[in-house]
Amino acid sequence: MIPLVNTTVSSSWTNGNPIYARPGDFNSNYYYDTFDLTVSMAGTYAVGSDSTIDTYGSLYNGSFVPDYPQMNLLIHNDDSESSSRQFRFQVYLEPHVRYILVATTYGTWTTGPYSVVVSGPQRITLIRTTIVVTTPLVPITDDGYRTDPT
Repeated sequence: MIPLVNTTVSSSWTNGNPIYARPGDFNSNYYYDTFDLTVSMAGTYAVGSDSTIDTYGSLYNGSFVPDYPQMNLLIHNDDSESSSRQFRFQVYLEPHVRYILVATTYGTWTTGPYSVVVSGPQRITLIRTTIVVTTPLVPITDDGYRTDPT
């Protein structure tokens, strides 16, 4: 029996995250994060979340196109058939293939922290690739230019 190795990455959904419609859902108000996932050893891997938020996860083969969430979709899950409110699924992954994990929430416009946990026969590479929009904390100035002659 091969011992399982856990890989964990923590993140947070904010109002700067992109939004999309989950597979099979026409409501496009779900913040999401994307992660590139690769393995160096073929095998069955368990992918899931850990959060106080009700989560939803989808795994894509090769690429993820937010406007077409069914394209390249391998598997998706909401509550892993339990009351945990966390996505969980097992999937057979091939080495050196690019997979994209999309982590989102069950509820619309939901923000907060979460972790992704992947267990398998070997450590995997899991890199967050989401582009998050931020607003500057410092107000933009006009360099002292005034239109008032006083």
